[in-house]
Amino acid sequence: MRVIGILTRVREHLDTIVVLFLAIIFSALGFIHLASGEALANGILATLAVLSFSFIRERLRREVAEQSFSANLIAIESGLHAFPAQLRHIGDVRRDVAAMRTELDGSAEMQMLTGSLIGGAFADARRNAGWWMFCGGTGTYLRAVTLPELAKESRRSGRIITLHIQIIDPRNEELCESYALHRHSADVWPDNGSPWTRDLVRKAAYATILAACWYGRNYGLLKIKLGLAASWSNFRYDLTPSCLLITVRDKGLPAYRIKPEKGFYGYWDTDLKICFDQTHQVSLDRAPALGRSPTCDEVRDLFAALGLPLDGSYDDDAVRTIITKALYTGTTPYERAQ
Repeated sequence: MRVIGILTRVREHLDTIVVLFLAIIFSALGFIHLASGEALANGILATLAVLSFSFIRERLRREVAEQSFSANLIAIESGLHAFPAQLRHIGDVRRDVAAMRTELDGSAEMQMLTGSLIGGAFADARRNAGWWMFCGGTGTYLRAVTLPELAKESRRSGRIITLHIQIIDPRNEELCESYALHRHSADVWPDNGSPWTRDLVRKAAYATILAACWYGRNYGLLKIKLGLAASWSNFRYDLTPSCLLITVRDKGLPAYRIKPEKGFYGYWDTDLKICFDQTHQVSLDRAPALGRSPTCDEVRDLFAALGLPLDGSYDDDAVRTIITKALYTGTTPYERAQ
């Protein structure tokens, strides 16, 4: 390969080498007086001829290179003139894709939500909501986020917000046992790191009842109705004027949003109202007054007035646990799942 490279260079500069070689030969012959004056003159003419040929060939190469460079500049200039139009075309394509995506999202019956989008969807649903219907297990997210946020919204806007809440009946120990078994086997969010047990499920349900009474008493524009169901589902339904949100408490699973104009929204609207009518209705208007920080005695009197008296196993520590869960406003379940 090295020999080929040398030969290539010799071929490219052959005329220069010939001129140099002739100049050396004739200079040497003239120096040692082996050539006549006429021969030297002819040799010089021959050398000049070769040198002239070299100059002519180099000039032709330069002209060809300049023509090629000029043609490339013209092509580049032409391409630059067309570039803005191409950019506009790309922008048009992006807008078409965005419009198509919007159309597809709008045509789907359900929109899937993951991660932080779930909390954002709940925030959007709470905005300007005049009513809210919840159907689920023990209402962890309801009492930690939905109730306090709707209470703030009712006070801020000065409008009445009606809530229908449906949770499992804490008096049904077999129901709470089966619910706890599923929650434990599904490896979902345990409260404060505790394993799911029948007692934990009952306390969580009692906490939601207490939260409903506390917010209803302290925020007069919240009108709350509560029903206790004899069955449970792995799904949670939050029906609002702007959408239906379907969530699953298991970690990592998506949520689904359905807009009011979709057929499924109307089906679930009817179904949730029928399910609520079949629950045991708790007369929250019989609830006595509750302080800003309810005491254990106030909570016992509350459940007795509602016809849901706490049994003897609920000592002050157990009642304080219910109070803490009812008014908990720290990290939400969806934040813990992320």
